[in-house]
Amino acid sequence: MLAPEARSFYEIARGELFLHTRGTATYDSNVFASEDAQDDVLFILNPELEYVRRAGRVDLSVSTGVRIGRFLDLTDEHFENYYAAMSAGYPVSPGSRMGGGVSVEYSQDSTLSETLNERITRERYTGSIDTSYRINERVGLRNSLRYSRTDRTRFIRVERIEGRLGAVYFYSENLDFDLTYRLGRSTSPGTADRERRETIDQGVTVGATGDMTARVSGNASVGFLTRHVVRGEGRGRVRLIFATGLDWAARANTVVSLDGTRDVDLSPEGRTVEGTSVRLGVTQRLTPKMSGDVYTRYRLREFRGVETDRDHTYTAGAGLSYSFTRNWDGSLDYTYTHGDLERRDVVFDRHTVALSTRYTF
Repeated sequence: MLAPEARSFYEIARGELFLHTRGTATYDSNVFASEDAQDDVLFILNPELEYVRRAGRVDLSVSTGVRIGRFLDLTDEHFENYYAAMSAGYPVSPGSRMGGGVSVEYSQDSTLSETLNERITRERYTGSIDTSYRINERVGLRNSLRYSRTDRTRFIRVERIEGRLGAVYFYSENLDFDLTYRLGRSTSPGTADRERRETIDQGVTVGATGDMTARVSGNASVGFLTRHVVRGEGRGRVRLIFATGLDWAARANTVVSLDGTRDVDLSPEGRTVEGTSVRLGVTQRLTPKMSGDVYTRYRLREFRGVETDRDHTYTAGAGLSYSFTRNWDGSLDYTYTHGDLERRDVVFDRHTVALSTRYTF
């Protein structure tokens, strides 16, 4: 994302144009996350054009770019991935109680699927509309409608539409609580060797957003979701879901973060997946221009069906980032991953080292 202090190279229509160019070289000890590890080096060039307008009633951001990837040895895995996104947020009128936003995005992605132990290519289309209404100083309403479609090479296409309606209680200027109901429908037309899938789910969550204490801020929610299988394998059941993203300002230059999610999805092969992820990290500002971070993460994916298969992934990483100038920065990152995949009876280890630099024109 755009660094707040970066300067644009051109101003147009009360907005600014930025040209970001990022280059990354990554050594990967296990490109396909398999027991028979194969290493390689991946080079990625990522030019991106971004337009930002913050004037009048609408905050507008439009971006488009391409990620060009080249492997040193695995030339069959070369890729060019295009993407484009637009988001706009607005108050209906100055001082209005009503506000909202709209966003649309298209992206191509060529990446490793640790679940499948291979690299896959996918196309994703997403769109969302969000609105909010402040009834009075203490109470408000929020609702949203979201659509997504994901196409994967050689695997199923998944479409999902979901609506959310929530009531908000504004406890203070910096903290609010919400009660949200969600209703969603996921479908997959299937393939020649995979049956059609359709599920409908409903859920209720309670959450908080803002400053929890003087040093802790972020968001947290917990609730229950029930999924009904209309077509395909599986059965309905009630599931616990949660989401959290909390930051603790432990010291002036030290932030400890805790992120976690538990939700339900469809796998590339069309199975219902209950996914749980927990990440603990520490970010330290070392100098005015340099910062470092370390983190660890655990991920569990439970594939429901006639039998339940569980995939466990453990990750640890560390990185350094440095700002050379207002428009130029760089980073060095190391990641270790251990996977124990029950579904495919695979155990693997993977190390990656990535050197990256970005310049904003």
